[in-house]
Amino acid sequence: MPGQNEVASRKACIDAWADAILAHPDDWSPGEEATPEECPGQFGSDWADLYIAGQQKAEERRLAAPPIDDGASLTASPTGQR
Repeated sequence: MPGQNEVASRKACIDAWADAILAHPDDWSPGEEATPEECPGQFGSDWADLYIAGQQKAEERRLAAPPIDDGASLTASPTGQR
């Protein structure tokens, strides 16, 4: 069973990956050199597992975020109403 420190480190790494993923375009494909500093010593399957967990967390954050209303939805509406 992982210790509390290990669990906290893993969570910090996943959160850092999610932040990095959200800060880049959707088609961003990082290499190991793009690993956040919160994820020291990660490589191979560990790196991939943490990156994938970060992708999932980023997607959860995207879905939870309120939609951006830039006015385009009103312009595109046939009646100009919401």
